[in-house]
Amino acid sequence: MKALLSAQDLSIGYGKKVVGERIDVSLYGNEILALLGPNGSGKSTLFKTLLGLLAPLAGQVFLHGQPLKQHCRRTIAQQVGYVPQAQEGQFAFTVLEMVLMGRAAHLSLFAQPSQSDQQLALHILTELGIAHLAACTYPHISGGERQLTLIARALLQQPKVLVLDEPTASLDFANQILVLEQIQRLRAQGLSVLLCTHQPEHALQVADRLALFKHGRIEKIGTVAQVGHAENLAWLYNVSIEHVYAQLKRDLVK
Repeated sequence: MKALLSAQDLSIGYGKKVVGERIDVSLYGNEILALLGPNGSGKSTLFKTLLGLLAPLAGQVFLHGQPLKQHCRRTIAQQVGYVPQAQEGQFAFTVLEMVLMGRAAHLSLFAQPSQSDQQLALHILTELGIAHLAACTYPHISGGERQLTLIARALLQQPKVLVLDEPTASLDFANQILVLEQIQRLRAQGLSVLLCTHQPEHALQVADRLALFKHGRIEKIGTVAQVGHAENLAWLYNVSIEHVYAQLKRDLVK
């Protein structure tokens, strides 16, 4: 199967500082791949490199089998949607205005979103269950609703791949469920999703495959059944198996 987004023998970092090396990973069609790892392991640096925001120190990133560096930023934006962690908005854009920003990858310089762009944006908001928020200002909606707004913005790019950085961070329990359900729904509609999370129980719930990232390398990768067991999670986070079972049990009871 041909990968949509992949890295081969990748080294990542900033300047002369190497954060990770010898990284091989591939995201295939219609799957959710979750990247798990402790704080400071280099997950964000890896994501930025896969998105082309940082240049590799060695190795290559490929998009649809072609080196990423051969694609212009506009082409990358049309193929890969990026969803950062939801932040409190500083400007009083409406939800619809925030979503329409995602159409920039398909517009010529200085062009404004068309009526059909607005209709598509409203359709995506409806699909995500937040069309009723279209006229609300972004800073005044809940954290989960802001996260879904950012997902809608990325979807308006009409990408094949969705990259999500900690999609449930700082969200309450209800909003975590809301976002996780929508991620699964997007995969069912044919999107491929790459996400990282500090909450292994979320990855176990939604992912098809897990990549365990430690000491700057993907040490283990496979299906949830293959690598998502307590022994591996204990090794990954340097805790006892008993702590893993206790934490997972607490998360199930919440």
